[in-house]
Amino acid sequence: MCGIAGAVNFPDSVIADGRVAAMRGRLRHRGPDGEGLWRNGHAILAHTRLAVIGRESGAQPMCSEDGSVILVCNGEIYNYRELTAELTAKGHRFATDSDSEVIIHLYEDHPDDFPKYLNGMFAFALYDTGRRRLLLGRDRIGQKPLFFRQEGAALYFASELDALRNGAHAALDPEGILAFFALQYIPPPGTIFLGIRQLLPANLLTFDLDGCELRCHRYWKADYARKSDLTADGAAAELREKLTAAVRRRLMAEVPLGGFLSGGLDSAVVAALMLECRPEPLRLLSVRFSDREYDESPGIVDTVNFLSSRHPGRIEHVMLDGDCESFDFLAETAGLFGQPFGDASMLPCRMLSSMTRSAGVTVTLSGDGADELFGGYERYGALALAGRLGRFRRAAGWCAKLLPDGGERSFAGRMRRFAGVVAEPEDRRYFALMSHGFPESVPAVFGSRLRGELRDDPAETLLRWSPLLSSSDPVERMAELDLCTYLPGDVLTKVDIASMHSAQEVRSPFLDRDVVELAARLPWRFKQCGAGRKLILKKAFADIIPPRLLSAGKRGFGVPVARLLRTAWHRRALELTSGGVAVELGYFDRDETLKMWERHDSGRRDESRTLFNLLIFELFLRSLN
Repeated sequence: MCGIAGAVNFPDSVIADGRVAAMRGRLRHRGPDGEGLWRNGHAILAHTRLAVIGRESGAQPMCSEDGSVILVCNGEIYNYRELTAELTAKGHRFATDSDSEVIIHLYEDHPDDFPKYLNGMFAFALYDTGRRRLLLGRDRIGQKPLFFRQEGAALYFASELDALRNGAHAALDPEGILAFFALQYIPPPGTIFLGIRQLLPANLLTFDLDGCELRCHRYWKADYARKSDLTADGAAAELREKLTAAVRRRLMAEVPLGGFLSGGLDSAVVAALMLECRPEPLRLLSVRFSDREYDESPGIVDTVNFLSSRHPGRIEHVMLDGDCESFDFLAETAGLFGQPFGDASMLPCRMLSSMTRSAGVTVTLSGDGADELFGGYERYGALALAGRLGRFRRAAGWCAKLLPDGGERSFAGRMRRFAGVVAEPEDRRYFALMSHGFPESVPAVFGSRLRGELRDDPAETLLRWSPLLSSSDPVERMAELDLCTYLPGDVLTKVDIASMHSAQEVRSPFLDRDVVELAARLPWRFKQCGAGRKLILKKAFADIIPPRLLSAGKRGFGVPVARLLRTAWHRRALELTSGGVAVELGYFDRDETLKMWERHDSGRRDESRTLFNLLIFELFLRSLN
């Protein structure tokens, strides 16, 4: 893992040198093992390195044999050995043992579509001095981030938003603000800043220096339209084969390697396969919480005991305390994202990554992506049921207003939210579910500066994806939409920022190209049916995971935000949201914000989602100054 940054076609080389050097400085946490820089009169490419593969010879920027093609890359190419053998047979000569070098040689043979040959997680910048063009590319699902900004004839890019902005003024984008308050994240390609974009997953951007023209094309997409005729047994066998191969590919490393283990199915499958694919002892790392509603440690212990019985003496398990009551830790973590990010699971995720790195583990495997690919979220079943109850929309709307709001995870709170979803038109139900009823529940606390923006429909950030989806099943379309928006915009963003701040690499076998393509071909009934979820995943691995997981429901990596806003975070959160920069600038209405706090503190209504968003936005505004 690494950090990359650079600029092309800049008007002043001295200023550009300073800007790129500053961007690289802001990315050193991503790559503490080394850094490099290449420049000529038209381009600058910078790199910070976390050395995992080819530690002795893989320094970047990296050049082609004749020096005409220059590369900086963040990530891992898991099929680089096979590609290296094929390219060597064609006459290419490799100068390093690094997986990244294969990108240069692929480009030389396939200059317009080379990313489609890569199986990995990556974001790269490649400059071709002969063609005078810069190419920016990103992996299929969006595991590795890449941001860019065009300023006149110049183009700047960086791995992180904070590095690209680098303290310079940038106007806020109203669409990004509304997306954050609705979804708690900003779906790509948008950001909170006007003029700064995130490269979409599976996209290749080309910038010609002579014409100053940006062109993007999508080099891959999961095809949900063409379904397999495999039986359930055949599908389970193929899934077992492909996921096992994906895990094996991700075990290559020249540094200590381990796995994250929660109490759920996905990480248990990955851990079991890691034990089957390598003979060495395996270090598994978990986090526990004092709040029983959010603590998974009993399930974790059960999984460890089960795996240990199958692999005696080969597991070293480390259980870490993950309580997130420190407000300073919250403020510091929120500041790492460079824009508002409201998924509170960023806190235990960062804590686990930091403690794992401190325990001497540089690379970990995780279960990210299984929920989106194999129907793990409860919301898919909720959307299916909402579709069947659509004729009762008006009655559902009344229920949504009359049911008590007992909290995010309470039965009453979930029923209230579900009734609100049923009340929506079919094409807006996914947005209503993901946004918890925005904008009806939010605008009261918006100040004059935000109220004017409500004429824009925040649902458009998701609805615009509809023509690009390939599934014909209305519920599966929502899972496909998650793969395009929620997974890269929320889950993978959280994992990347939280882990790379501690210079730790997290690999996700479920997001292997072959696994994703197989999952897209499988019919939805293999994934969810009635109350059953991840059916094909359970069928494929029933013999190597604890029996408990075959019937256990999903528990997210949650944080008791509602309680913490009433207790450990209360004083400072109240001060900041009711009398901070956002109130002063007209983003929040102070009186309405205080009323919302009173409702939450008294227990009359759970306002934790909105209050947490207000707090995160306030912390973001303060970071700008």
